[in-house]
Amino acid sequence: MSRLRGPIRVLSIDGGGIRGYAPALVLADLERRRQKLGKPGSLASRFDLVAGTSTGALIALALQAQDGEGGPGRAIKEMRGSGSILGRPAFDAPRRFTCAQVAELYERRGGELFPRHRHESIGLVRQALSSKYDAEPLERFLREALGETRLSQAAGPVLVTSYDPEHDESLVMKNLGDGPDFLARDAARASSAAPTYFPAARIRELPPPGAPELAAGQIRMRTLVDGGLFANNPAMCAWVEARKLRPDARRFLVVSLGTGGAVRAWNIGRLARWGYLDWIDPGKGSPLLAMMGRAQSESVDWMLSHLPGIDYVRLDPDLSADACAIDDASPANLARLRAAALDLIADNEALLEDLAARL
Repeated sequence: MSRLRGPIRVLSIDGGGIRGYAPALVLADLERRRQKLGKPGSLASRFDLVAGTSTGALIALALQAQDGEGGPGRAIKEMRGSGSILGRPAFDAPRRFTCAQVAELYERRGGELFPRHRHESIGLVRQALSSKYDAEPLERFLREALGETRLSQAAGPVLVTSYDPEHDESLVMKNLGDGPDFLARDAARASSAAPTYFPAARIRELPPPGAPELAAGQIRMRTLVDGGLFANNPAMCAWVEARKLRPDARRFLVVSLGTGGAVRAWNIGRLARWGYLDWIDPGKGSPLLAMMGRAQSESVDWMLSHLPGIDYVRLDPDLSADACAIDDASPANLARLRAAALDLIADNEALLEDLAARL
């Protein structure tokens, strides 16, 4: 059924490390509600564009990963050929992961990505001198989950963010008919290279679909870090790309999922005297990074909720202070994140039922 008569539907997922477990559970709940209504197809196929930053990029790419090998996603090739991608029939190519399976990845594999140091002080010292975690477990996980597929081989339109410190510029990696291509696992690795937690990602920029392959000496290598530095909430990036592709569209449904936050009980008297080491101290929760990410997300919320023609749905769990760490994959913290997600679902029962009916 054509989407041209309805709103352009955008799904956006924030960054937040292991806290991505919470929006993954919300998506799994929404997926189950659709199934109870007898609606076929994956939840991701009901969105015209899926966007993510950092852990949200992993969710977005997993949900848009095709089940099986093949050339560039047929649906996307057809949309490019028609001169339009968004607002077309649903992308019903089989997906490799359901929303529930993505949530299970956090449960089963989170501890591999964020291993606990026997003595927490060792981890803090390492984080002060280099990255707290090795990239190899994350890269191995991404290879297993996403394989060697390219963004252009996704089952549907997808967008993820990163930042290029070498050229001091933001980077939006996408399969929307313009710009270079990337391996999906490289895009996820770059988008989740949170400074002080993981080393910067060194990845290959590939030629666009249909362009000749480059010789080894012509391949451009990019050094990239976490997209949360400029778009921890990528909903505005996604809406802008949707507008570029469908300038005639007048209505948009933007579903934006946060990874949670808590009002920190900062000691204002001490904060007023902090130096730069205090602002980046992981023992304090890396306040500068935490505040910048939260402030950017809230600014996007404000803008999208005031723009005409946008039905903006924001779902963001309230976390306890002890659940805010982006790298605590312990069973106890996963339980806290799950409880926060279930509270969010319970508080928005009617909204989720309405979304399930509309998608």
